[in-house]
Amino acid sequence: MDVYNVTEQYTELINRQKQTLQEAKKRQGQRPRDRKSREHAYGKFMVALMLSGNREQKHLVHSSFVPPAYLPCTTPMTELRHVAIKDLQLETHHRGTYLLLRSITPPRRMTAIMAVMEDKNGDVIMLEPIMTEKDHGVVFTCFTGFPRLKSRLRGGICLALELSTQFRLL
Repeated sequence: MDVYNVTEQYTELINRQKQTLQEAKKRQGQRPRDRKSREHAYGKFMVALMLSGNREQKHLVHSSFVPPAYLPCTTPMTELRHVAIKDLQLETHHRGTYLLLRSITPPRRMTAIMAVMEDKNGDVIMLEPIMTEKDHGVVFTCFTGFPRLKSRLRGGICLALELSTQFRLL
């Protein structure tokens, strides 16, 4: 029986991911200056979606880092303040706020079900729920409480949803 040893590849991958997490911590509290335009985010996402159906999935590793535990936001929904994507800071829980978003792409499953979302100002962000099993359809509108921007392991930034109570379909 032939065995393909991938230990070295996985060790290298984990080391790169650790480095990315350390770099993300350094940017905590900053407003991202590297946000993409609606057209760029849409085009890149759709190309990746189309190509993912044609790719042979040999030795593919999906990984996701779960953040440290934190207390949920207990502010009643009626007291939450609206916030725009442009106002969010990296690696910060925006307690007492909410985002109202609509998807501009169909969902794509990787380690989570992801989609490119837009707010009422036309700013876009990748939505990346950590613990999601359900595909919410082709286009959806959602409410997300106490949002948090995080650095993605593959580069760029995304809106992380770590608790199921943060997300509501409208």
